[in-house]
Amino acid sequence: MKTTTLKNLLLTSALAFGLAGGAYAQDTSKDAPKAEFSQKMPKHDNRHEGFGLFSPKLIKSLNLTEAQKAKFDEVKDAQQAALNRRETVDRQIREERKSLLSAEIVDLKALLDNGEQFHKEMTEGKVKIREKVLAFWDSLDKDQKIKVTQSLKNKQERMDKFVEQHRKAPKDGDQAKHHHSEQPAVKDGSK
Repeated sequence: MKTTTLKNLLLTSALAFGLAGGAYAQDTSKDAPKAEFSQKMPKHDNRHEGFGLFSPKLIKSLNLTEAQKAKFDEVKDAQQAALNRRETVDRQIREERKSLLSAEIVDLKALLDNGEQFHKEMTEGKVKIREKVLAFWDSLDKDQKIKVTQSLKNKQERMDKFVEQHRKAPKDGDQAKHHHSEQPAVKDGSK
């Protein structure tokens, strides 16, 4: 029974490590539908419109100079490189994990180190992207920064509204849980 519990724990950890990662802003075609805050968002060649700090619509509205476009392209290239690296590392780590889990008794230290390796790789990618994003930000003039700031504020307001709507919306069966006082009290076990 302990082996089954450990295997379930390790499988859950493996899934959690495999699903960790960030979303990166990518260009989309003109006919792509507007992105909504949803896990059911349609994918377009594994690209999502509107994720990240800079949506394609925002970038277009900034009227970037050639130097700024080059900086923004560096951001996109760093994001794509990080995504490709994540896929490669994820594949390697899953193979290592399978090998570790095939033993009669798992080497727990090696398994945990395996997960740490994934997180280390992903953190390094985030740091590189962050540096590129900040370099792009520094290249923007005051008016462009104001536009980006307003876009970020609008995005935050939409997210707050979305979260608020979904927190207030009762889920199936939740209404009975939240309205205990409306149900008659049972004193002696009879109804």
